[in-house]
Amino acid sequence: MFNEEDARDMVNLSHPKSRPLIKKRGLNPEIIDAIKLFYERDDVSRISPNMRDCRSFPNPVTGTKEIKQIRFLMYKLSDVHKMFVKHSQSDENGRNAQVGLAKFCSLRPPHVKLVNSTPLAQCQCIYHNNFILCCKAINQNLPEFPTYGEQLERLLLCENPTKECWFRSCPKCVDAKKVLANILRKSGKKAGSVAMWIQWKKDNDRFQKCLEEGTLKSLISHFLEILPDFLKHSYVKRSQAKVFESDNEDVPRSNGTIASLQFDFAENFKCEAQE
Repeated sequence: MFNEEDARDMVNLSHPKSRPLIKKRGLNPEIIDAIKLFYERDDVSRISPNMRDCRSFPNPVTGTKEIKQIRFLMYKLSDVHKMFVKHSQSDENGRNAQVGLAKFCSLRPPHVKLVNSTPLAQCQCIYHNNFILCCKAINQNLPEFPTYGEQLERLLLCENPTKECWFRSCPKCVDAKKVLANILRKSGKKAGSVAMWIQWKKDNDRFQKCLEEGTLKSLISHFLEILPDFLKHSYVKRSQAKVFESDNEDVPRSNGTIASLQFDFAENFKCEAQE
C-alpha cells in the first residue's frame, strides 16, 4: 500500500514545476532603423534605373502603402551583415550593434532584392563583373582564395584601408602576387594546369560573355593585371557613394532649403550642365 509520502511524490511527478518565463530582449528601434537604412546605402545596393521598377510597399509600422524604387544588393547577405557590424563599431553615435545574421536578414526591406535577382538586362559595371568572374574562376581551382567580398578585401588590403591602399601605393599592404603564389603552393596544383574563365568583351559594339581558356598561371596573371584598375574604380565608387549619402543626410536638416534629386540619363537624354 502507498503511504502519504508516496502519494505526494506521485503528485509532484504528474505536475512538474513550471519554469519562469524569460522575456527576450528585442533590438533597439534605432538599430532596426539603422539596419534598414544600411540596406539602402549606395555602396551596399544599387537602385534600379528602370522606371517600371517603382512599386508600392506597405509600411510595417503604419500599414499605409509607400512608393519605393527597387534596389538590388551588390553583395551576399552574409557579406552585407559583416559590413554592417564593422560599420556600427565605428559609428559616431556610439551604436555598437550586436545583431545576428538571421535577424539581420529578416530586416531586409522588401524593395531591396537579393543579388541573384538582378536582371540580366540591367546595366552593370564591367570592372566589377569581370573582376568577380575572375575571382570565381580562381576559387574553383584554388578554394582557399575568396570568391569576392569582404574576405578578399581583408586578404589584400590593410584592416582600415586608405586611399593609398586602394591605389596600391601603401607599403603595409600585402603583395597580391606573393599571396597567390603561397595559396598555389599550399594547394599542390601545378601552375600549368588547365583553367577556364569568363569575361565580358565588346564585340560589334555589344558586350558579350566570352569563354577564355589557358593555364592557372595565365589566369592568375590576368587577375593581377586587372586588380589595380578594379581597386581604383572601387575607391572612386565608394567615395562618390559616401558623398551622396552625406548630401542626403543634410536634406532633412535643411528645413526645406536643400533638395536631393537623382536622375538616370538614359539614351534619350544627355546632361547639359552638372552644376
